[in-house]
Amino acid sequence: MEYFYKGLGQRVAIVSHCIGTPWRGRVVVRAHLVQASGIPQVPFRWSPLMRLVTLFLIAAFAASTVGAASYQKTDGTIVDPILDRNGEPHSYSGANLEPNTNLSGANLSYADLTDADLIYAILADANLTNANLRNASLWGTTLSNANLRNADLSGANLANAWLFLAKLGNANLTNAVLAYARLATADLSYANLTNADLR
Repeated sequence: MEYFYKGLGQRVAIVSHCIGTPWRGRVVVRAHLVQASGIPQVPFRWSPLMRLVTLFLIAAFAASTVGAASYQKTDGTIVDPILDRNGEPHSYSGANLEPNTNLSGANLSYADLTDADLIYAILADANLTNANLRNASLWGTTLSNANLRNADLSGANLANAWLFLAKLGNANLTNAVLAYARLATADLSYANLTNADLR
């Protein structure tokens, strides 16, 4: 990079003794602000604090983009990254959410997983509180001891799902398919089961 822009359109030039060759050893970056003609150039040096702040910002940006995970929808499309219910990137950075994936202990609270395809996924001990799982396909999914309190599971297919000790308090299960789901020890306190298929 020979220059970059700083602040209010100020052009900062980076001067190297050998442009195009890799840096070796200790490197000191010196730059000068290029201003409109007739105004003298102001010398600029990186202070140790400025270097530290710059490295921190680069690391923070890299961490926020590298760890993002995706999920597969029932129509095969991929949602990347996973968003929360407010439309912001979710903090989850584990394995991508797909059918037959082990996601035990995943923290997906407040995640927007509308139409997610999680057939035969393992979500044992997962935190899905306040998650949006509308019309999700959770057929045969293991949700043992998962926390689904206040989750929106309206229209979701939970047929043959394993829900032992699952916490579904205040969950919205309107029009959900729970046929042959293992619900023996699940907590369904105040869950909305309107038109749910409980065969």
